[in-house]
Amino acid sequence: MRVRSLSIKNFRAIESFEASDLTDFVVIAGPNGCGKSTVLDALRLVKSAYVPDEYKRWFQEFGINIDRVTNFDALLRVRNQPAVIASEIELSEQERDFILNHACNIALAVLANQAVRDQVPISGSPPILPPSIDPQREKALWEQARVIERDIRERLAASTTFAAAISLDPSPRFQVDPSPVANAVFSCFNPGNLGEIEFHGSRRIYARQDVSSVQLNLADRSEERKSKFLYDWEQKYRNVKQQLGEEFVMAALKGGNPEDAPLQTSLKELFKTFFPGKEFAGVVLDRNSKLSFTVHLSTGEQHDIDELSSGEKEIVLGYLQLRTGTPRNSVVLVDEPELHLNPALVQWLTAFYKTHLADALDAQVWIVTHSDAILRQAVRSGDMTVHHMARARGDNSNQSAMISSQDAVEAAVLDLIGDLAAYRPHARIVLVEGNKETRFDVDVIRRLFPDIAEKANFIPTGNRRTTAGVGARLLEVLAETGLTGRAVSICDGDLKQGDEAEGVYYWPVYEIENFLLEPTVLRSAAEGLLRNDPFESDAAVITKLREIAVGLIDHLALIEVQTVLNEEMRRSMKIRGTMDKPVQGLVETSADSKENVCAIDTSEARILHLIKESRGRFAGAIDSDDFLSTFPGDRLIREFAGFLGATADHFKNACIDHAARLDYRPKEMLDILTRAIE
Repeated sequence: MRVRSLSIKNFRAIESFEASDLTDFVVIAGPNGCGKSTVLDALRLVKSAYVPDEYKRWFQEFGINIDRVTNFDALLRVRNQPAVIASEIELSEQERDFILNHACNIALAVLANQAVRDQVPISGSPPILPPSIDPQREKALWEQARVIERDIRERLAASTTFAAAISLDPSPRFQVDPSPVANAVFSCFNPGNLGEIEFHGSRRIYARQDVSSVQLNLADRSEERKSKFLYDWEQKYRNVKQQLGEEFVMAALKGGNPEDAPLQTSLKELFKTFFPGKEFAGVVLDRNSKLSFTVHLSTGEQHDIDELSSGEKEIVLGYLQLRTGTPRNSVVLVDEPELHLNPALVQWLTAFYKTHLADALDAQVWIVTHSDAILRQAVRSGDMTVHHMARARGDNSNQSAMISSQDAVEAAVLDLIGDLAAYRPHARIVLVEGNKETRFDVDVIRRLFPDIAEKANFIPTGNRRTTAGVGARLLEVLAETGLTGRAVSICDGDLKQGDEAEGVYYWPVYEIENFLLEPTVLRSAAEGLLRNDPFESDAAVITKLREIAVGLIDHLALIEVQTVLNEEMRRSMKIRGTMDKPVQGLVETSADSKENVCAIDTSEARILHLIKESRGRFAGAIDSDDFLSTFPGDRLIREFAGFLGATADHFKNACIDHAARLDYRPKEMLDILTRAIE
């Protein structure tokens, strides 16, 4: 199940919200009061409107008794106009087939619930009608059900999508657009065959738990979860240890290794990603036949998972609840997942949710956030829909703007929290040569060395000249703002000349992308994108990279000679004047500089010689495999991505993700980072 489009008019804080072509991961950001959370409330209401009596729970949450309501003033932005919520929902092929094969049973159960007060389960199985329905009434219900079944079949035969819409009139009147498909899909509860719309509100409570027994009847567990998909969400997090214990026992009973169970595996990866100094030992049956949930610390200490901080529980227990309780093909709505988290933890939240929720459960995930880190990561991914919401302007214009460029991201960030949100007071400031807009270089450091990233402020500053300029001014700026810290720089090693200056470090490779030219990383990223490994061996990857490098030799030789000549001319020019003789000094030094420049040998013979030498060095590097460090890594990866048929930026980000999963930590990179933060 996917929400493919959503339109909201005059509903609570929202004047107008329009979003279409929604992907499997939707991020909504914006300032306070613009209506971000209202988007999720609107989705919950439009779903509940098609379920017998469920919509009443939505109104109760907002203090409205729908049976006695006198007005909808609290829900209407402009009180004399209606609120309208319209959506387009897409089913997977599996879900559509399930509805088609069980449409009559579902329709009959829905009709029975409308006819009598007895609650008839709606699961797609033949319903057991209560005795209060006499044979004549039952016959009539069957006839109505078959009519509805034909209608459903006709609609779903033409498309896997269906519309669901409601309106709230000032009169007051609550209207639901007729849709037999929406009634069937939203009323039926069958987690094995049909997704749900699941809501996780911003007020999440993680209580301590004692697991004295486990529930092995998974059907009972599913029924227990049914009432909490959209409501009673504050109580969702009461039994996460219970679910871990159930997985452990079920795996043991089936003769498998409990440590390989999906929950334990992903939870251990979660600790590795978010908490470098801690390790989840897994569920263990101790000597007293009691299940323990131990966390090991790098100091040698240990504690129970209940002793995690509120921010750590937000990551661990919140994820567990999402992962264990959500059926496949669901729509998961999460309001402010960054609550209780410091900026460092938020950095990896989007990618983790994408991998372990959206991809693992084939689900659509909606996140409402104030975090610029989540926003940036989502935009850079390329396969997430990001909407920045503005406050209503009173002209019925769309409050939602889809973000598709970094310029738009910067504007959104200014509306959110500014650019000092992730600053770590008193920590070393490390200026990293690299694109300020994509933040790729800093992301590589943070993903591959999260423990190092915790100890300093890594800031992308653009090209080498910009990095040097920022470094020269930074101490003065820090003093003016009252912030403490000492700035150092890490530059690319492509044009390094001479020894390192104080406070300036160089990667021992052309640029940071070269560290990703590891065959295992490239193959893993390629397999993740293509669903198969196109290379038979690591050697085949090197062969392909060498083939790409050969095609770059002439271009690199030209750039190298061009740089040599530019540098010679720059050093020859020293124009300066003095306060007592400003004009004379400028004239004389200009003449000297001109003479020095003219003395530089720029003859055709010398330039041809320099190009020949440069080509020879690059060709020699290819023969010795040194090209992996001396050729431009970004260019090699981009050409490699083109060979795979992937977009370059998407593939580069995939390389970071897979390198982190493989625990790939290049030693030469670690050496420079360690020196920089000491």
